[in-house]
Amino acid sequence: MSRFRGHVFVVDDDSSFLAAICRLIRVCGFEATGVVRLSDLYAYLPFPEESCVLADIILDGESGLEIPGVLCDRGEPAPVIFMSATDDVETLVAADHAGSARCLRKPFEADELFHSLTAVLPEPGQAADPNAYANEDSR
Repeated sequence: MSRFRGHVFVVDDDSSFLAAICRLIRVCGFEATGVVRLSDLYAYLPFPEESCVLADIILDGESGLEIPGVLCDRGEPAPVIFMSATDDVETLVAADHAGSARCLRKPFEADELFHSLTAVLPEPGQAADPNAYANEDSR
């Protein structure tokens, strides 16, 4: 059994994808909480230490792009990893400017997700990846 590595709050309006990605995150040794609305995410504030957010950019009637700003306004240091199926360059650039740690393009591989999570939530006693906040939108 994997040891606890941190808490990942997942925001996606596709309940099937949300359930699957949360299972995968747990298998990787992280705690996972899935929500479908931004208000549900914000209800968990303040987050536990060693937390991050994995959020879809385009949600039903909402934009995941607002998350970094809200977290910053509330003094919450949790990094945000965006995910999106869009190829729209303007949207991906907006994710970078919003303050994302990374931006994963759906569909992504499990190892790509794991690498992104371990970059922002390293093993206890290890430093975070210094390039973790360099957006990787070239995928």
